[in-house]
Amino acid sequence: MQKLKKSKIWSGSHRQFKNLKLASWLSIVGAIGVLAAVMIAQYILGYAPCKICIWQRWPWLAVAIMGGVSLLLLRFNFLRLSKFLMGLIILSLLVGAGIALYHVGIEYHWWAGPVTCSGGGAAAAATDLESLRRALTAAPVVFCDQPAWQFYGLTMAGLNLLLSLALVLLIVLSLMVV
Repeated sequence: MQKLKKSKIWSGSHRQFKNLKLASWLSIVGAIGVLAAVMIAQYILGYAPCKICIWQRWPWLAVAIMGGVSLLLLRFNFLRLSKFLMGLIILSLLVGAGIALYHVGIEYHWWAGPVTCSGGGAAAAATDLESLRRALTAAPVVFCDQPAWQFYGLTMAGLNLLLSLALVLLIVLSLMVV
């Protein structure tokens, strides 16, 4: 009897496709979950973000967008471009982890933060001197070295650091699955 050949479905490129698709979905769901959580913390629970907290959101937004583009590329069988985006996603998460580590260091007073580390808000939208004065006296100042929330010593920046690294690990593992 003739040995049956493996179908294309089990070929290496199909496994890569499935792994890239899983990694893309992990990046999208993880990034949107984190961004939703920080928006809830800010707008519903009332935790005002500092300047570095806002910086930490940008890599998550980039990860969500690149994950969506990666899925779109996979839809049209652009495996190489999708792999390239996975590398950029991992790099963005590592940059986000670096920003979070920097913020954790400031919160724990391991090093000094920027002198101008305070929230802008209404003061940035002021059009004349009087409205600027009102905005500055009414707006609460949020300092980077004073965490707004802690859970057993873990701050939001520390949680962001852990989540960034955990998602990197999940994405790398999902790409390695055979």
